[in-house]
Formats: sequence, structure tokens, C-alpha cells
Amino acid sequence: SWSAPKQLQPVFQRMKMPVRYRMRKDRKTGARKRTVTVDEKVLIEYRDKHKNQLAGLILLMRKLKKASDFTHLHQKDGFIHATYGMHFQRQGRIQTRDPDLQNTPSGLVPAGKDEQGAEQYLVRPREIVVPDNDSDNVIVADFAQIELRLYAIQANERVLLDEIAKGTYIYGIVYETIYKRSFFLPGKPRTKEFKAPYVTAKELLVAKTAPMGWIYGREDYTETGMSEVESKMFGKLMHSTYPAIAAFQDKLGREVRMKGYLRNPFNRIRPVANPYFMRNDYLSFMGQGTAVDVLIKNALLPLHKGLHQFGEHCRLIFTVYDSIGVNCPKDTTPDCIEFIRKNMEAPLEELEGAVIPAEITFGDSWGACK
Repeated sequence: SWSAPKQLQPVFQRMKMPVRYRMRKDRKTGARKRTVTVDEKVLIEYRDKHKNQLAGLILLMRKLKKASDFTHLHQKDGFIHATYGMHFQRQGRIQTRDPDLQNTPSGLVPAGKDEQGAEQYLVRPREIVVPDNDSDNVIVADFAQIELRLYAIQANERVLLDEIAKGTYIYGIVYETIYKRSFFLPGKPRTKEFKAPYVTAKELLVAKTAPMGWIYGREDYTETGMSEVESKMFGKLMHSTYPAIAAFQDKLGREVRMKGYLRNPFNRIRPVANPYFMRNDYLSFMGQGTAVDVLIKNALLPLHKGLHQFGEHCRLIFTVYDSIGVNCPKDTTPDCIEFIRKNMEAPLEELEGAVIPAEITFGDSWGACK
């Protein structure tokens, strides 16, 4: 079967494709072991570097299969009726089931790039989510780089906080740390709108994903595209560049070994039965768990209570990770956006008055809000 990795491995080995491995953690024991993999990254290598047509076909079939999963998002009444829960995920993140909105991608099945170099897709599942009627908009508001910001705030990492205070794009700072060259255009504001033209999408993805992996205790970064040598050097680089975060991680380890649990600034408690096998869990709790509390306090509760003032149909329609979606009449959209921003960017007394910026867009579908 093309969808069974264990059956694909011997096929590619017979085709003389190089065997690739990845470190996996045993869910029961926590032990890490090296196993053969034919995941998406490996298939892309087989397709692009070794010109293997079978790998390309399997990648396409996987994307088409995933695209078909979104054809039944809505029910007979034309609405999505997802089940929300905070107990679906160990860190307390609000997640949905039936359907799983978190894993609804913006695009599937690449179809080349447009004149500006942006990737185009044949299937755009998020465009399925539209306003109640043609006179409404979908508004999407997202907390900007919230987990990295929260870790910097709780650890009092001045290297990041000083740049945040200046309005600098955080992942641009991380990019410069990793690649030792400027992320921003010279003489321009240090924001993501003024990204240097030589910064590739792959490099930016590494700058976004690798730091969170380090913060949450990951030891292997090869999934981001780094080589094994680069992966080993990355952890050391982050420790030396952001010593306050490294010290904060050690502090959390001592606390959880002594108490058996962690308590975040919002008094959310996370029991930790085995600190040695659950390091990733308790480290990520202080970012992801705290982000949930910020989302609830500054977005979900005040917006649920106050959006009705902008029209009968103005209401929350979903929350995905650190973002929220709102259905709003077009004529009240500007005032509604101002209301959303005011609440989401309200100072957080639990974090000594820190403010998490909100990025807000609107359009005629969820997918149009970029």
C-alpha cells in the first residue's frame, strides 16, 4: 500500500535509494531510538535529488488524500459544528474534533509560484470557511509570535525583550543568530515587511521552528532541514545566545523535580509524573499552556461578550491555536477590528503588564485572510 511506510521502505531500498533515519521516542518508556523513515522530507529528497518518480507520485497522492479529508467539513445546514475541548491535548491547548480545524492547511498540492514568488495551490481548504452571507467578512486575529514572546518574558531574556520593545520581528533576530547575516533590508525598519530578498522560505521556516524546538527540549533539529552537524551545533548556539532562557529551563527542571508539578503565571497547574521522561512536556507547558490562558483572557471571553455590538451576525466562529476567527458585517468591520485589537493587546497583569501584539486581517473566507 502506498500509504503504509513500512511497506514503502523495502521498495525504495530495492530502487537503491539512500536509507534515511530519524530519532523517535518510545511513548511508553521515553527512550529514543533510530528508525528508518520515508516521511515527507525523505520523499522530497528522493524526488528532487535522485529524480525518483515514484516518490513524487506518492507525495502527490498523499496531498490529494489529505485534500479529500476536507470535502465533508460542513454538515447539511452549511455550518461546521466542531467539538472544542481543552482536555484533547496535554498542554491544555484548545483543540477541535469532528472536524480537526487545527490541521486544516492553507494550501495543498503545489501548482507553482506567482509573479511575486508566492506559492500557489490547486486545493485551498481554508477557503471553505466563509461568512454567513455576502454582506459579511471573516476576520482573523492572531497573537504574534506568542510562545517565543512568553518564554522571553518569563525568562526575562533581555536579548529578545530589548528587540521586542523596539518592534523588531523576533524571527528575524533568530534568523540572524543562525545564519550570521542580516535578515532585514539596510536602512529599513526591522519588521518582516522589510525582509532581505536573499532570505529563502526554507531558511525562514528554520528560524521559526527550530527555536521553539530548542525551547521545548528537542534535541534533534534535522526535521527543519538542518544537517546532523548543524543540528548538534544549533542547541549549543541557542544556549550561548539566550542564556536567560537556558537558565529558566534549568529552573523549571528543578521545580518540577521538587514539587511534581508546574504552575504558570495564570495559576494553571501541570502535574508531571516523571520529569526525566517528560522534559518536553513540562518545558512546552510554560509556552503553550500560558498562551492558552492569554487567548482565553484577552480574546475568547471579551469578544464573546462584546462582539454583538457590531451587528446581529457578529460573533466568534472558531479558534485555532493562537488565533480567532470572527464573522462580522462589512460595514462594521473597521470598528470591530479596533475592538478586537484593543482587547487582544490589553496589558497582562499576570505577566507584569506585558503586551502581546495582534496581527489582524479580513476577507471573504478564512483562506483569504493572510
